[in-house]
Amino acid sequence: MYIVGTVEQFKSIADSKKSPTKKIEEICKISLDLHNQLGDSVLIISELWAQHSRGLLHGHSTTIFREMYYDYYELIESILKEGVAKNEFRQMSISGVTTMLLSMIDGIIWQGVIFRENKDFNKRKNEAIKAFMNGIRL
Repeated sequence: MYIVGTVEQFKSIADSKKSPTKKIEEICKISLDLHNQLGDSVLIISELWAQHSRGLLHGHSTTIFREMYYDYYELIESILKEGVAKNEFRQMSISGVTTMLLSMIDGIIWQGVIFRENKDFNKRKNEAIKAFMNGIRL
């Protein structure tokens, strides 16, 4: 499955010797390019997310999507903590910044779907990543 392979790729990046900045930038780019590679499949995945979310709201304790997303969240947290420890990133609320980064990625993916005719996706993607990184670097 393509998504499982992407999760493994993220884990490989997180475990690499790359700087925390490079790790975050690379994970952002892969995440944001995923929807271009998946085409209409991103809508199917969104429908699966919606179904799993309804399950969580109606009493299910967990779903595979929740577990996957939580792993993704923890991976980003660990990279941000590494960046702070190495004095590459400023002191921050790790959980708040992780939430902000994942929200930014989700929002840009949706803009890629909604504004499909807009050919500036790569420009907007790169500007968003740059702005985010400028906000966390020392």
